[in-house]
Amino acid sequence: MNSDTHPEPEQLAGFNQTPDAPEYAGLRRHLATCADCRQRLDQLNALSRSLRAAPPINKTVTLPNAVLHAIENGPLDDAQRHALSDDPAALKAALHYAAHAQAF
Repeated sequence: MNSDTHPEPEQLAGFNQTPDAPEYAGLRRHLATCADCRQRLDQLNALSRSLRAAPPINKTVTLPNAVLHAIENGPLDDAQRHALSDDPAALKAALHYAAHAQAF
């Protein structure tokens, strides 16, 4: 990674879990010079802390196909974002799906 290339969210998530891993040497150099990416990493850290602190949700959630499609291919519309923000279980499911969508 050079200093002009910003990391993908997946790279930041991996870095967030294992920042000292050798494969993140370039990312560490980038973060030293890029305030935008440090801010994105701070937001990811805050989200991770919030999710770890949340009580477990014992609810089965089925996300609508339109939401799954938006997660994979583009931004969620306002109604989809609002629906997820009002339902912690759905938000958690959407975040989990987004983190693993490439594997599906």
